Amino acid sequence: MKNLKNGVGLRALTIAGAVCYLLLQGSCKKDSGKTTGVLATSPQTTNVSTDYNTQLRAYKASDHQLMYGYFSLANAVDIAKIPDGVDIIALWGRHEANSPDFKAELDAIHLMQKDKGTKFVMAFMLSDLTDRFGPRDPVTKKINNADPLSGVQPLVDSVKKWGLDGIDIDYEPNYCGCNDVFADKQKMSGLITKFSASFGPKSNTNLLLIVDGEPGFLNTDLGQYLNYGISQAYGASNGTNLQQRYSTSKITPGNTANVLKSPSKFIVAENFQQYGSTGGVDFTNADGTKTKSLQGMAGWNPTEGKKGGAGSFYIDADAKNVPAYKYTNMAIQIMNPVSAKFIH
Repeated sequence: MKNLKNGVGLRALTIAGAVCYLLLQGSCKKDSGKTTGVLATSPQTTNVSTDYNTQLRAYKASDHQLMYGYFSLANAVDIAKIPDGVDIIALWGRHEANSPDFKAELDAIHLMQKDKGTKFVMAFMLSDLTDRFGPRDPVTKKINNADPLSGVQPLVDSVKKWGLDGIDIDYEPNYCGCNDVFADKQKMSGLITKFSASFGPKSNTNLLLIVDGEPGFLNTDLGQYLNYGISQAYGASNGTNLQQRYSTSKITPGNTANVLKSPSKFIVAENFQQYGSTGGVDFTNADGTKTKSLQGMAGWNPTEGKKGGAGSFYIDADAKNVPAYKYTNMAIQIMNPVSAKFIH
């Protein structure tokens, strides 16, 4: 997420204090008990009908474009009030307490997983593998960061212990110095392959393996290990820009093939840390009409087929708008118009 993420600390786990890591550095008020759009929000009560949740989970399990959001628990926004129509939340940012106990936050997350079918993944920077997940010296108790790969298994164990749904790796070889040795493509390939044993479509699990930032710079054979690749299309003003990002070679010299192969694995995201109050920058649709970029991203698809979805960095910033999460809910409806039975 480029340097914008530095404001909240590493993009590694931080589930409100304890996921400390979970939230790679980096919404949630719902609208008076009624949805403002498709699967946007359910009544804020403890007796939401079983039928509603059953239908919601069926929607989440259906073939549709996903709504993805990076959520910073460091901003003290109620995670339980994320719109029901959001499919995947990447936990971002961290608290200095670095405590392994964050029962309240995990309880809320596990309830949303069970009732609403929302998935939660841990977003992290590659430097976290040495700074926070490497083995500790038995005497000093400090992380031994001599071998970055030594942090892989502790991270895998943490994700499983916390009951999360996978990982989101921040990979930005051209925008920040946060990739360390993994700026080397071959070493990054080794890392993805190692993670693929526990996450992703080759793992024989239901756990997700996602790369955000510049997935197009990965070696092209790695697409088979990924569920999704997320392009940080911050400030994109038209579909041509988004198409270039999908095509990869047009916007990233040196690449000649699309890593993700299928457009259904491609998700585009706007930066709500910067543009949350407006829903993005001005965006021109293919027909010449004007909108805001998150809505433009929601309505756009690659020429090769339907995309995987759209999302935002700091989705929780949308909670401050009136009604809360209005841009997120609009994007969900643009991508997935559903029947009125989901609107309360």
